[in-house]
Amino acid sequence: MTAAVQASPNASTWPALLRVGATILLLSAQLGGCGLVRDDIASNVMVTPGKYWRHNCQLLAGTLAGTRQNLDALEKLTARASQGPGGAAIGAAAYRTEYLAARGEEKELLAAMAEKNCKTESSWTSDRTVY
Repeated sequence: MTAAVQASPNASTWPALLRVGATILLLSAQLGGCGLVRDDIASNVMVTPGKYWRHNCQLLAGTLAGTRQNLDALEKLTARASQGPGGAAIGAAAYRTEYLAARGEEKELLAAMAEKNCKTESSWTSDRTVY
């Protein structure tokens, strides 16, 4: 009679397994959603619009140079991290947010420089004149 009264071990573990499965499903859905946002949209969200409206052209150019150095350093760090096993995921997790924020800063700086008609380095400009 005691064997009939006891519940089977499988029946008591079902609620715990359902909770674990639901948690794993929820976490994977949340993490999967992070990859759906495009980089250009994410970089625009991470910067304050109009942040550089008080800066003059000289200060904008200096800030742009620093931002581009930061971007180069982050690209090198990401490339170095991706050389090892599983490094691409580690590099993306460690440096992607900073990289996107720096890209947004660069876009905002370039927009402010264009609005103020500042001289920028471009492969499309030249010091030559047309006669």
